[in-house]
Amino acid sequence: MGRRRNIKVNLYLNQQEKNFLEEASKKVGITQSNYIRLTMYLLQPKEKPGKEFYNDMKLLHNIANNMNQIAKKLNIDESENSKFYARQKYENEIQKLNNFILEIEKKYLDPEKKNLWQS
Repeated sequence: MGRRRNIKVNLYLNQQEKNFLEEASKKVGITQSNYIRLTMYLLQPKEKPGKEFYNDMKLLHNIANNMNQIAKKLNIDESENSKFYARQKYENEIQKLNNFILEIEKKYLDPEKKNLWQS
């Protein structure tokens, strides 16, 4: 009986990826092909999000930029205490906004780990 796998797939890697694949497969004692087959089922890419996602992301980035510009402007016109308070407040808000952006990206773009043991 012949091989069960008879379809060849060419894969292009950069040097770092090639080195990783060689070392990782060697560490577990399997071929590079088997390593790829075993690991390819662990992450499931999410579908490409629609236009709404990209519009929302653009809006969020614009808001963050506007907040940064406002903070800079406030710092020019304020006393030292007010400058410090405004700077702290806007840095906190920008951090919250950046965290929200990361959550949205994770929700829409990051691959999900698959549970191979559930059907």
